[in-house]
Amino acid sequence: MQKISHIICMLLLLCSGQVIGDSVESTNSQIFTKEGKEVTLSCSYKTSYSTTYYLYWYRHYPGSALQYILHKANKGSASKPAAGRFTSNVNLNLTELVISDVKTEDSATYLCALQAAQCHIYILSPYTYP
Repeated sequence: MQKISHIICMLLLLCSGQVIGDSVESTNSQIFTKEGKEVTLSCSYKTSYSTTYYLYWYRHYPGSALQYILHKANKGSASKPAAGRFTSNVNLNLTELVISDVKTEDSATYLCALQAAQCHIYILSPYTYP
């Protein structure tokens, strides 16, 4: 039993990310545009993660739950966006949400978030010596 607790402790240490100093900050406080135009929202970020991490975009209407829009990894993979009018760009310290063909219902608060890639844990079958 003691060996198992040491293994679990080791996995927790390996899978915990360094979040000290990580930050995400909006670079636009308000944006005004007209219907049919294209608008770009951006967030700057700093992270201590050296491997894959994901940048998420959400939309919030007052009195409602957050709505997921999309996410994109720093290494290029992206999710399928909620609607075809949303795309995302990611570079070393900036993530952008591009909304094309802006509609009245796009008036909302937009939030960006940073998440480290999850640790992959492999469970191996025990080997029995003959």
